[in-house]
Amino acid sequence: MNRAVMAYLRGRSRRLAFWLWSLGVLGANLAATAIIFAFAPGHLSSDPPLRVMLWLVWALAAVRRLRDAGWPTWLAALPPVASTLATTLYLQSDGRHDVALLLLSTQAQTASGLFVAAAVALLGCLPSRPREVAPRDRADVFG
Repeated sequence: MNRAVMAYLRGRSRRLAFWLWSLGVLGANLAATAIIFAFAPGHLSSDPPLRVMLWLVWALAAVRRLRDAGWPTWLAALPPVASTLATTLYLQSDGRHDVALLLLSTQAQTASGLFVAAAVALLGCLPSRPREVAPRDRADVFG
């Protein structure tokens, strides 16, 4: 892989860049949902490859943002996992007439949506840690 791409993947992301990435992923998700709904309304939940790709793009932005804030990067995996589990539960209840399962899946979808929204808001509001300056680049103030 190209050195510039690897440097970008290992880099840090400021708040504005994270918000732009998140808005782009949200826009792509909404556009994909609208297109699928327009052409195949019965197959709205049958596009996992697209959803996985959008989650991977968001996770890339989240990892860069977490690295900038000094938090562990594995936290970027929590919102996609929560959303996937809630969607799986919802798909299991689809077409069944079990009210308890339908209610549970609706609650799981709502909780997952709130968790994802809170995670995105938290990541977007985290303060950046100061950049580390090499000792040779520091000014000799008291020396």
